[in-house]
Amino acid sequence: MLGGRAAVAAIVQTALAPAPETATIADARWVAQTADHVLAVMEESRSTWQMWHVRAEAQRQVRMADVPAERAGVLVDLLVDEVLDRRSVALAAPRDGIEEPDVLRRTDGSSVYTVAGADLYTSHRILDAERRLVIAAGRRDGSVVDESAVDLALLEMAANKTALDPGQASLVRQMCTSGARLQLAIAPAGAGKTTAMRALTLAWTQDGGQVLGLAPSAAAAAVLGEQTGIRTPSRSSPGLCGTATCPTGRPRSDRRPW
Repeated sequence: MLGGRAAVAAIVQTALAPAPETATIADARWVAQTADHVLAVMEESRSTWQMWHVRAEAQRQVRMADVPAERAGVLVDLLVDEVLDRRSVALAAPRDGIEEPDVLRRTDGSSVYTVAGADLYTSHRILDAERRLVIAAGRRDGSVVDESAVDLALLEMAANKTALDPGQASLVRQMCTSGARLQLAIAPAGAGKTTAMRALTLAWTQDGGQVLGLAPSAAAAAVLGEQTGIRTPSRSSPGLCGTATCPTGRPRSDRRPW
């Protein structure tokens, strides 16, 4: 059943004398690849980062590489420099033209009036993404919902004992009829954003459109879908990223009934 004497002998030999693991060679190629990975981790989890974020991820990568302990610190410093100096964009405030004397500078030359390690960084990919969002926010040629569909959705919410307050109703009307390509609903927790999104979803779908909700995790996607009725795959689904509610209906120029 095990394949005969030869197969059993091979299993025993592998168990008693396993092949030695190939040691990680921390050469320039490894440093470059690992620095690229660290940057990708930063971009995946935040829009800006500090030296401490990069150092923590660099330490994780060095530990996983199983390099000698005496070289770990040097490799971490090298990775931090690679990511911050060569792959990140420093978000430094404009200089004020005041030069502190040496007595008011640290050993690395920085001013004692600055917070060590507090400098912010981002990347060209993040900046490009933000630029695309700004451009989209200025466009008003997106899909819209007919005013009557919005009225019916608000009446249905009220009939089901979930009447929206004036602020929520205004939010729903604006998002449904403005034609804006990008809109944000910003309010404190408990202000009723989710309830408003439920009304928006109702208006949009009743007018023939579709609403797709994106969430950063499967748990968040489940909650969003349950509370709003939006079809909500998690961000890990193929081709999806970000957290947004994306209605798709007919263009603004087409206001005819379907």
